[in-house]
Parts: sequence; structure tokens; C-alpha cells
Amino acid sequence: MPKQEESLAMPPVEIVRQYMVQNGWYDLKDPKHPFRELVDLTVVCAMGPPGGGKSIISPRFQRHFNTIVFALVDETTMKTIFTSILGYYFREGKFLPEIASMNEKLVQATLNIYKRIQEDLKPTPAKSHYTFNLRDVSKVICGICLMEKKELTNPDTAVRLWAHETSRIFGDRLINEDDRKWILDAITDCVRAPFGSDFNTLFRHLDSNHDGKVNSVDEFRGLLFGDIYTPF
Repeated sequence: MPKQEESLAMPPVEIVRQYMVQNGWYDLKDPKHPFRELVDLTVVCAMGPPGGGKSIISPRFQRHFNTIVFALVDETTMKTIFTSILGYYFREGKFLPEIASMNEKLVQATLNIYKRIQEDLKPTPAKSHYTFNLRDVSKVICGICLMEKKELTNPDTAVRLWAHETSRIFGDRLINEDDRKWILDAITDCVRAPFGSDFNTLFRHLDSNHDGKVNSVDEFRGLLFGDIYTPF
């Protein structure tokens, strides 16, 4: 949206507000029909909280609408929903007990990343697409559910799969090396808790410079899961 004027007005919004008040606009190029009236038109708008290039809408415009606000889902509800989905998949797929018991940890780790990225990587005019929601959490869980029992044979593989899906869903949207390093550090922290594993030990096969650590984005890019070789 354009920058607000001192009176909090924004020209594009004021044009719509004129319709809301007068049901149309003047056309000075048509002397016979100077006012163009719009009939049987309903205006429905949607907006998010201010920030990331989004401004506060002036009260003069907002007063013409009935405002409906959807509250964010709390963490307990999110954890219950996604834990049930993942638990059902593991149960129906007859995964090993040590894998099936990880559903709560996998969901908790995903929610930890989701909460941290909302706090630390807020949208700005240069990063207006840094808007993360429950759809991203769902994509991580659904990505894990693409893995078959024969491929997911131990907890370490499950953690690596989670890290891969998290880096693809959240990390691929980041636009600079500092932000990509941030997601790598966040994943490292989640591997430590709630999974209780050592990141460098778990991903030692990615250590390309043999320094005993996987601490660069280029090294972590070597983590790949996919079905591109699966025949149709």
C-alpha cells in the first residue's frame, strides 16, 4: 500500500471509500453523465496485521465494514492437531515403535521453528514474503508423511527427514545467507532439544571439509530426500 498521508489517508483507499459513501465516482470527461453510480455491489476486504509493508487502514474507511477477526490457534491446539495426524500415519503404516513414538517430538520441533521464525524473521518491505502460517507447519508434517516404512527405519533418519522438510519449507523462502544461517542454527538447536541428539554427529556425512562440524549452509544443502527416482 502507498505511504500514509499526515491525515492517515491513502489515495487508493480513499477512492474505494468514496464509493462506500456516494455509491460511485464523478467522470468529468462525460458532461452528460458526470456521476457514475454502481448498483448492487458488495465490497469484501481482507487484511493482516500491520507490518511488512502493510499499514493501518484509516478509521474513516474501516467504519463502513463489519469487521470479523480470526484469533490465532494456540500452541496446545496446534500440537494436538498435528500430533494426531502424524500418529495416525505412523499407526496405519505400521512403523516401528521407536518411530511411532516420535510424533510428539517431530511436531514440537516444527512448532519451535515456526514460533522462532515468526519472532526473528518478520516481514519487511524487502522481505514482504516472510509471512509464515499454519500451512507451512502442515507442509512439514505432510512431507514427513510421504516417507514409507521401508525407508524410515530408525530415529536418526526421522530427524534427518524432519530437518530436510523444515529447511525446504521454511529455509527455501529466505533470501540471503544471514537468514539461511539463522534457519540452520535454529534446526541445530531443535536437534539438540527436543530430539536429544548431537547435530554434528547426526549429520557427519555432510561434513565436506572434514573439520568435524556441519556449520555452513553449503554443507547442509547436501541433505536430500526425494522420490525423483521412483518409477511411476
